[in-house]
Amino acid sequence: MIDKTINIRKFTVAPDIIYSLIKAQAGTLAKSVGECIMNSVDAGATAINIVATQEKLIISDNGRGFRTREEIEQCFEVFGFDHQGVDRTFGQFGIGRAQLWNFCSTVWTTNSFRMDVDIKNKGLDYELIDGLPQQVGLVIEGRFYEPLSANDLFTFERECKELVKYVPIPVMLNGKRISKDSAKEKWTHDTPDAWIKIRETGDLFVYNLGFFVRRFPAYQIGCGGIVVTKPGVRLSLNMARNDILISECEVWKQIKPFLQHEAAGKSQRERMTTAKRNNMIHLFLAGELDTHTVKNAKLIQDVLGKYHVLSDIAPALLWGHKPISVAEPGNTLAEYIHRSKRGFIVTPSVLERFGAESVREFAEQIKRGMSGIYPWYKEAIPATFESFKDICTELSELRMPVPPDEWTKEEQATIATLNHVSRNILSVIDSDSNSGGLLTPRRIDLGVSDTAKAWTDGKNYITFDRKTISLAQKGIGGWQIILNVLIQEYLHANSQDGKSSQDDTFYQRYHGATVHGLENHIELLENAFIVYVNICRKKGVTINRRTIAGFDLLDGVLVDSVG
Repeated sequence: MIDKTINIRKFTVAPDIIYSLIKAQAGTLAKSVGECIMNSVDAGATAINIVATQEKLIISDNGRGFRTREEIEQCFEVFGFDHQGVDRTFGQFGIGRAQLWNFCSTVWTTNSFRMDVDIKNKGLDYELIDGLPQQVGLVIEGRFYEPLSANDLFTFERECKELVKYVPIPVMLNGKRISKDSAKEKWTHDTPDAWIKIRETGDLFVYNLGFFVRRFPAYQIGCGGIVVTKPGVRLSLNMARNDILISECEVWKQIKPFLQHEAAGKSQRERMTTAKRNNMIHLFLAGELDTHTVKNAKLIQDVLGKYHVLSDIAPALLWGHKPISVAEPGNTLAEYIHRSKRGFIVTPSVLERFGAESVREFAEQIKRGMSGIYPWYKEAIPATFESFKDICTELSELRMPVPPDEWTKEEQATIATLNHVSRNILSVIDSDSNSGGLLTPRRIDLGVSDTAKAWTDGKNYITFDRKTISLAQKGIGGWQIILNVLIQEYLHANSQDGKSSQDDTFYQRYHGATVHGLENHIELLENAFIVYVNICRKKGVTINRRTIAGFDLLDGVLVDSVG
């Protein structure tokens, strides 16, 4: 007979498992900061501020923080603590705060406490200090284990904006608010569970209580758009909070069928295919299109790609208040004439749809169709120009300034950089006896031209064409071209009416500036590129990967936008 001993035991977790858990949860830096923001919301914060540089990170809020030593011992140093009976909007697992520890050492200051955590150097032992001066809310100060590259920082900022886009309280990142009040946004649908914006194409972005969860390709749901669950309506998510537990989530079981039903109805009501539009144009020219459709269907496309309702634009076009002409898509001057409302410009493909071989015939086709519905249009006399350049004879030089209020953010950043560079350009140009040493910095402006990359009066200003300015988005190579154009215009010191001659002396001096002055030229290029990236960041301009890669290649330093 063998005696048996039976014991009831509990499983325990080795320290290495905690390390693994921290690393497995820490997907990206932005995701880890998102977890901290969720904790701040759960702590009753009404404002959250984030400052991020390439070396450090600071997250501060005005919530409750950790109020007692017992809270710290139970909720800070214990992973997976019990949330039963605790009023928390997001906290479910008690491990989110640790994600940040994978990226940086952190100091947490709250009320009269400070916790110093550095798992890479000190392991799972942390320092707790009590009796400090009172700190409102919670402040997390992190020092990155490895400094971020410019690409890393831009990626973090972009992801962070996406993650907290609809968080109900103000979230500031480097001095700019990145969260919106969902209740004040425009939505296509307002249901008891969510605010919804349905789009026919694109991905569907889903936000749980304002925090981004995941995106669905349009083909999976039947539409694109945005879904933001309302306060108190929480989706059932996985532990990483990046997917919906579809089989368990009762909220999603209500939202998904609604999206599919509305998307199907929207498609039937609003989809205007090319074939359908061409058929309506055919009926219009045949006098068989009903008045309701003429007042609502967008059948005429302008040179900018925008469609217009016939009855909306016919009065101005057919009675000569707005001249009509044609131009190929992308023609800068034609687009300027159209934007400035000096004329109405269409593309050759529009003429083809209306069966017209000339602008005059196009206008007559519209006139004939409108006359079949509104007889008074028979007396209309449209103003037509086969060449759009004839609409504005004063623009015959094809060089026009663009008012600053029409500049895009990208153009503003590029012009601001060029004005900065313009103050230092003389170090590159050999001011020899041909210029008399009288070259002075010039103001840089924006314009449009279908012939010139830039032009100058030889003394006070240099105006860059929009197409040339757009090269700034091509990275270092684009900026090399822009600076070469800038040097050329500076060497036009004897210009009159924006026109300059290029003689042997000009080419000799240009060669000297770009070849013999190569070292100064390279330094100017690098400085311009670094300034440009920092201005873009300050203005909130989206920077492409090519530009960021060039910035890192130059070991560029991002200037802190705050502090």
